[in-house]
Amino acid sequence: MCSAGDVKWTQVIRYPDGRSKGWGLVEFVNPASAAHAIATFNDMDLMGRKIFLREDREQGDAGGGGLPAPSGGAGRGGGRGGGRGSRARPPLEEPAEEAAPGAALFVGNLPWSTTSQSLREVFSEYNVKTAEVKAGYDGRSRGYGIVTFDSEEDATAALSLGSYNLDGREMLVRYDRQAGSE
Repeated sequence: MCSAGDVKWTQVIRYPDGRSKGWGLVEFVNPASAAHAIATFNDMDLMGRKIFLREDREQGDAGGGGLPAPSGGAGRGGGRGGGRGSRARPPLEEPAEEAAPGAALFVGNLPWSTTSQSLREVFSEYNVKTAEVKAGYDGRSRGYGIVTFDSEEDATAALSLGSYNLDGREMLVRYDRQAGSE
C-alpha cells in the first residue's frame, strides 16, 4: 500500500447513530504532505468508490496552509462533504456505544451489488430469519442492511463476521440500534 504522507490524525464524520456520512478529515504534519496526498489520491478508486480530496480552508485561512491544528500544526486534506455538518476535531478516546443485544444486526459498508439474498447467504450458518439490504426511494442500495436471527445467541455469534471481506469491502457488523422501531 502506498503512503499518503505524514498523518497527524484522521476522523470519519458520522451521523448520531454511528453511520458514516461518507466523508472525513485528515490532518497532516505539514502542508507538503497534504499537497502530496491530494495530488496522489484525488479521484482515486477506493473500495469501489471514487474519492475526492481538497484542502480544507473553511475557517478563514486564505494562506493555503490548511486549518491550524489543535497543537499548532497545519495542512489538512479533506474528504467529500465540503464542510457540511460540524467542525471535526480528533475524537476523544471513548468506547463506542453498543446497543443492547437482540436478534437483529446492522451490517454496513456493503458493496452496491449486494442483494438481500447474497446478504442472507453470508450469514446462513447463523439461523437467519430475514436479511434485507436497505434501498433508497430510487431503488438503489443504501450500502447497509439488517439481518434478523432466530435467537439472540445466533445474532451474538454472527457478530464474528465483523470485518468479513465481501467483494472487496470490509463489512461493519453490530447490534441494530433501531431494532423494534422500524
